[in-house]
Amino acid sequence: MKRSSFLAVGVTAVGLLALPLRAQAPAAADAPRTSATKKAPAARGIDAQTNPELLELAAAVTQLLESGDVDAFVATTTASLADWRRLVPPGVDPKESPGNDRVVERHARSIEASAQHVLELARRAGAIPGRVRFTVKSISSPTSSRVGFRIGGRPATQPFVPELRVVLAGEPIGDADGKPLRGEYQLALGDARSFPDGWRTAEGVRWVALPEGLADDTMRRELALTNLVTQHTLTATDDPTLQRLGETVATFLRTRSVHGFVEATTLSIDELIEFYQSIDSPAASTADERRDQIVAASTAAAQALVDLQERIGADLSDAKLVVQQVLAERPSFTCYGEAQGLRAASVRVTLAVESSRNAKSGRPLAGTYTISLGDAMRIDQRWVLMDDKVRVQEYPAGVVAAADAQYLELENYVAENRTLPPGYPAPNVDLVKLADGTPLTLAALRGKVVVLEFWASWYGPCQEPMERLQRLREEHPDWQDRVAVIALSIDEKAEQARTHLERRGWFNTLNAWAGEGAWTAPATKAFRVRGVPMAYVLDRDGRVLKAGPPLAMNVGQIVDAELRRGGE
Repeated sequence: MKRSSFLAVGVTAVGLLALPLRAQAPAAADAPRTSATKKAPAARGIDAQTNPELLELAAAVTQLLESGDVDAFVATTTASLADWRRLVPPGVDPKESPGNDRVVERHARSIEASAQHVLELARRAGAIPGRVRFTVKSISSPTSSRVGFRIGGRPATQPFVPELRVVLAGEPIGDADGKPLRGEYQLALGDARSFPDGWRTAEGVRWVALPEGLADDTMRRELALTNLVTQHTLTATDDPTLQRLGETVATFLRTRSVHGFVEATTLSIDELIEFYQSIDSPAASTADERRDQIVAASTAAAQALVDLQERIGADLSDAKLVVQQVLAERPSFTCYGEAQGLRAASVRVTLAVESSRNAKSGRPLAGTYTISLGDAMRIDQRWVLMDDKVRVQEYPAGVVAAADAQYLELENYVAENRTLPPGYPAPNVDLVKLADGTPLTLAALRGKVVVLEFWASWYGPCQEPMERLQRLREEHPDWQDRVAVIALSIDEKAEQARTHLERRGWFNTLNAWAGEGAWTAPATKAFRVRGVPMAYVLDRDGRVLKAGPPLAMNVGQIVDAELRRGGE
């Protein structure tokens, strides 16, 4: 049976496979999210005694396992458009709801895919619908909190838990065929939120544990791995396939074979098509073009590392390289509960190098090296790279000369902060004015303080910052022509942004488009934007003053301070 799935269009950049990296809870796709919300400190846990409405979710899980009715499960557990609109304060237009038809559809598809996977594993274990009767023992979470966001400019909060744990007692119906069907079954519901009419999930359901002896070795390993995804990192001990990726990196440093490294760490065209088809992605029709992009970008990144090694004289061809540690950082699900398609925001490989050679700096090459790889995905028992980040994060002391150390410092800053650093010259990229389609360059704005905000029409958390951006000039009439306020859309098509701006009446900014490619558009890549909304404030010399999520910045104060600094 071909299963349906979905990939949330999330705050983090999609990388070269045009698949977004799902953010960690409480960041499910396109509802109010981390860059537009504030989460209250964790409170005490919750359960069905304190929140009886949770039993509706638990009952939905039992009905799914007993009946196999995925559609009924989706209907019960997905927040409807009416649910979202009930969050809108009185007097606010319901269209300002943080959830819309697109949000509801995406969440429903995610929940559907997760439910199908739960049933698939249940059938593999022999607990097919109709063979086991389930009763709810508990539904709870050890922690709970509230997500805060703004609707129509007004503050609102919503009870939230990253995962609800559901514990069921299973009793076989009829002949169990020797299967140990009696016992305790545990599942989890991801990104659970309380609405006025009850609790809902945005991610879906997954298995946590089955009765002893029911799951085979492969399934036990899969559950052990997926249960660790809520951690901040996965290690090679957690997932031995990470060790193989580490060995591939070691081989690359020793041989400098760019072609061999790219082939080992990217999907073949057949693998890429199969993956897209498995998640019902329309991108399968353009898989050949996308793979060309992946290979080209990965090749360029790997070659840049080889060039740097040559530049500093890091010849490791006869060195002994031992993988000490491999960490998959900020792991998340592509499809909730599945080991296939696990994502990592980055992978760090630590190597111990034994060598008798010296670098051009005169210092020994022997020591500890840390290699940082970008967004990665676990496919068919191996990890593959999803973007073009391949860099040495740390060399042994003294191996890198001062000039090269500055380059490494920049790359490490970007990797850590996801922006260009303060004082860095802003890239002079070509933009397109949405009003008339004419070109715009940042160099033409030299002498002005520039507010540059990257946003997307399709992403909910971009909307409140954009509303604030529209009010900047009204709140600071003294800026006049000394400040340029640019709203830079990364939509795939200019018309998408133009239509959204017209519908919202957002004309108090200089509205521009980054160009084709969205996340891979020249402006997006040059400013190292891997998530939206993202704001930059540039000084009159075109250097970065401040960068980060706009709701975490007081843009008006930053601009005012820069204008005062200039004595104007």
